[in-house]
Amino acid sequence: MGRATRLAIERLARRPRTRITLVSGRRRADVIARTRVRRVQYWGLFGWEQHPRWSRPDRERRALDHARERLGVLLGNLRGVHLEDKTWSFAVHLRHATRRARQRARAALRGYLAHAGTELHAIDGANTLNVLPTAIRGKGEAVGQALKRLRPTDLPIYIGDDATDEPAFAAVREGITVRVGQPGSTRAGYYLSDTEEVRRFLERLDEDLRARHPTTFKRPRSQTRHTRPPGDRRPPRRSSA
Repeated sequence: MGRATRLAIERLARRPRTRITLVSGRRRADVIARTRVRRVQYWGLFGWEQHPRWSRPDRERRALDHARERLGVLLGNLRGVHLEDKTWSFAVHLRHATRRARQRARAALRGYLAHAGTELHAIDGANTLNVLPTAIRGKGEAVGQALKRLRPTDLPIYIGDDATDEPAFAAVREGITVRVGQPGSTRAGYYLSDTEEVRRFLERLDEDLRARHPTTFKRPRSQTRHTRPPGDRRPPRRSSA
């Protein structure tokens, strides 16, 4: 995360009645070390690790250890595929793998999980397969639970750039959802091209809040939506749902 984006988030977090949460598939401590943003909440493991003392039953840890060991053997000869241990989950990284290696890795993981019982499941990201306990159900479930604690006047805004964010977009039915990256099939109502556009959006949102004016962009009313989030004055683009 760039310094300018970090400062924009911290300025927003200072605003009255504004709460910011960073949700990641990484462990909570890892996210804190990587981002170093003050005045925000950190949720690791797809939103389920919300405090430092979070833990799961030992049987799930044993199941993860066995799966990581076995898949390390099954995937060890696939070029460009590597495993990352995150203690209560592990990731199978495919970014640098060939198409054939990706297919073989996905097939091996599906085959293993099909015979491994009910302790584990996989969450598919853009270039990563995440293996974790079944009780950790992804960002959509975690965000959905958080939304139940909001007041009727609160407006949730969710910004994400990965396939694992799609369930969270779907959970935010009465709010603003923004997919970062190239236009494509998404459940988000809007999109921004890159992190630089995200930074500008956050800065404009902060300006609107400071001026005590509502954001100037109306919520979408149908599945066909303008795809510039609040505060962006350029002509809107469309996303395919």
